[in-house]
Amino acid sequence: GPIGPIGPIGPIKNPLIIMQPVIEGFRLSPQQRRLWQLQQEPSGSAAFNSQLVLLLEGEVRPEAHREALDKVCARHESLRTLFRRLPGVALPVQVVQDQTWISWTATDLDCENGPLVHAMLTTLAPDRYSLTITTPALCADRRTLSNFASELLGNAETDDEPLQYVQFSEWQNSLSEEEDAEKGREYWTRQDLSNASAVLPGQTVRKRALSEIAGERQAVKLNFTPEYAGRIEALATKHDTTSATVLLAAWQTLLWRLTQQTVAIGNVTEGRSYELLHGGFGLFARVLPVCCAFTDDLRFSEVISEIERFQRESEEWQDYFSFDDSAESPFKYFAFGFECVQIPPPWQADGLRISVDRQDSFVEPFDLKLTLVLKAEKTDGFEVALEYNSALFDEPYIKLIAEQFQTLLDSALANPESPIRELEIISAAQRQQIVSEWNQTNRDYDLEHCIHELFEQQAERTPDALAAVFQNEQLTFAELNRRANQLAAYL
Repeated sequence: GPIGPIGPIGPIKNPLIIMQPVIEGFRLSPQQRRLWQLQQEPSGSAAFNSQLVLLLEGEVRPEAHREALDKVCARHESLRTLFRRLPGVALPVQVVQDQTWISWTATDLDCENGPLVHAMLTTLAPDRYSLTITTPALCADRRTLSNFASELLGNAETDDEPLQYVQFSEWQNSLSEEEDAEKGREYWTRQDLSNASAVLPGQTVRKRALSEIAGERQAVKLNFTPEYAGRIEALATKHDTTSATVLLAAWQTLLWRLTQQTVAIGNVTEGRSYELLHGGFGLFARVLPVCCAFTDDLRFSEVISEIERFQRESEEWQDYFSFDDSAESPFKYFAFGFECVQIPPPWQADGLRISVDRQDSFVEPFDLKLTLVLKAEKTDGFEVALEYNSALFDEPYIKLIAEQFQTLLDSALANPESPIRELEIISAAQRQQIVSEWNQTNRDYDLEHCIHELFEQQAERTPDALAAVFQNEQLTFAELNRRANQLAAYL
């Protein structure tokens, strides 16, 4: 019927509901959530990338490589997944795009709007080229780069429908509701991570803030000959483990010797414990703590066995490890890390000889990480690199740590049953420097004056220079001389 007269309008009891924009997507995986939070720190976002560098020898057809790259990106959703969030929302969602966007010109990667893949083909010499592919670490870890190379250049079967990363991330998120979740969390709660952010003695202490986590990375390398690598493999075989575990044991032993603390090391693992995940593209990698309880009488062989046992246990419960991201937690990331990298052998495809020159993935801002590079050919030996944050360490200091690591490993290989406190960490060259060069302290002294007279002369020359420090108190030469005179007058 007709509407009657309308009276005065009072306060609106139900405010106007403003429709918020909606973003349809998938939840981040635990690995992505961790990395996203690190990226939000100042200067953090640009560093968390993954990069593959391939060397191509032979006749290169640029257009064919462009088509192959488009095909790989079309096959794997993680390479065309943007990360978008509503205003005021802390975490984004994964939004899979239908079309690929690959940049072949110099440009910054953009996780929210694209591009997500940057490619560059460079001529090094006639019939010799490098192909560099860069993508955010949110979209690809180190194993993904290996899979990328295999699919891109025809060294992998691609007939089957691939596992898509959003399937993996949804499965990871559902694990918190499973029966084993509480057991997994209890396992990690029992591990001691209190010294995960230890500081080395003698380190040039600089501001260690999350704003500097992505400082420029440098590396000091050690090359192990095939014969030396064979000695490491022989010790590993004797203890039914791998060369990587032996080096991890030596690395943790050195940190214990230097700090006199059991330091929890962040071990970068592939996070692909199921065969179904091996060929996947995305961020599967996890950083898991390695905690070995050290005592003075522990033998190096026992350290190897203990770390092997811990790695087996941690792999079983890896899906339930998470960082405490609360603001009160002092533990934000591992100061010291370890990673074992497998370099695939060269292969032939379409008249090209293809080899992996480099495959880097930055998923954890370690201050200092020991990386073992296992090459395909046994005749190449091992390559070990100490990768460090140059905002926190100087190169001479890292070279000293590398020399100490080499010395300790030599000693452990020669005497694996020795207590770890007895393993050498000072090389013959360092010992010579300490005993002889640094002990050349002979000086010509003024024998005509007493020590108190020499001190008074020094106080006259540099009255304002610092002479003594005790706890929070400091004295200049003038102040110390005045107090000494007062004491002498009293006596």
